[in-house]
Amino acid sequence: MMTDVHQPKADQPSYNQAFEKIVDSEEDVIGLFAYALYKQHKRDWIVSHKAENGTEPSEIEKAAFMRSQLLAKTVESYRQRASEILGDYTNQVVEQAKPQHFKEALTDRVELALGYWRGVWTGMSAAFFYTLVLILFSIILRYAGVDWFGILKAISYTGS
Repeated sequence: MMTDVHQPKADQPSYNQAFEKIVDSEEDVIGLFAYALYKQHKRDWIVSHKAENGTEPSEIEKAAFMRSQLLAKTVESYRQRASEILGDYTNQVVEQAKPQHFKEALTDRVELALGYWRGVWTGMSAAFFYTLVLILFSIILRYAGVDWFGILKAISYTGS
């Protein structure tokens, strides 16, 4: 007499434990991706079984498939493959983003350098115009009869 595969034993949950066997936690991205690989493999197996046999796999065949896929070594291979795929994808994204990051970094450097030189030229221009104003002011005072050199001499003699 065969036991019904749908009837769980007293110490087993009444649903497929694949998720718990493959995924460690909700934050386990590799495990979640590995679970997706498991589900894809299971679907491919069912489609292949239908194509070869003309019928869906029986519950006993599905249970046997699931047990074989949830062995520690098989689960580890799903996780390893998921890690490889995610690593490759991450590298691809980083490689695609490099030119943009390089361009942004270069632009930032150029803007920083230009900002410095703009500041230098602004300072030099301000100093030049300030000097012109002082020269013009001195010329005006000279024509007005004010003797700056005389005032400076007088100040320096009284200070000693």
